Amino acid sequence: MSTQLTRLNIDEFCADVARVWLYLLDQFPKQITLYVDDIVGPDHEDEFGLKTDRYLRAVSAIAWLESEGYLRFSQQVKQESFDECVLTAKGLNTLIVRTSPEGERLCDQLHAALETPSILPNLILKAIELA
Repeated sequence: MSTQLTRLNIDEFCADVARVWLYLLDQFPKQITLYVDDIVGPDHEDEFGLKTDRYLRAVSAIAWLESEGYLRFSQQVKQESFDECVLTAKGLNTLIVRTSPEGERLCDQLHAALETPSILPNLILKAIELA
């Protein structure tokens, strides 16, 4: 696997994680149906009805967040959505803790970083390391 492809996967993963965290934080504490389209945009299935690799990586990022304890959901509906999705205490604490020397919360840093995607991996990986 090329380094460039690996870097692209990590960048996309971190962007997906940031979008999921911020989306759920905006709805907290309400349990919602989280649609993958809301995170990565609509998917253009191929002629056989299969999802794109990019879309499937976003689905996997959401499942990973659940397996690591950052969010919970009652069920995954096909590859489309996650029912009754909500941040866990771990996810909430990760987002609202003040992590920067200036006292910014991670959620505030993520909002700004979505405009400058190159800094997202460092923020996400640092947050995961601290959790």
